[in-house]
Amino acid sequence: MNEPTAARGRDVVWFTGNSSVAYSLDRGRSFTILDPSTVLPDAGLGFCCDQEVAYSPSANLFVWLSQYWCTVVPPAGHHGLPHAGHRIEPPAHRRRQP
Repeated sequence: MNEPTAARGRDVVWFTGNSSVAYSLDRGRSFTILDPSTVLPDAGLGFCCDQEVAYSPSANLFVWLSQYWCTVVPPAGHHGLPHAGHRIEPPAHRRRQP
């Protein structure tokens, strides 16, 4: 397993590697291993490689980022691979009022 990341929130530990993911509900004493290519729908894209996981204590939320192969060709004049961005917001009742 290359390039591992791990995050812990309360009793839960989440681990990712290039092509693996596992979680523990007992602070890391035992793990359940999953195939990351089958956990989330991939919209027809193939599971690629790198993954990251982080935990937000203030939101009690794990954030899991997985890369997929993209068949989109960048427009002329643009170099490199297309990028995807995600924004995660708390539920409306938890947002701070201005």
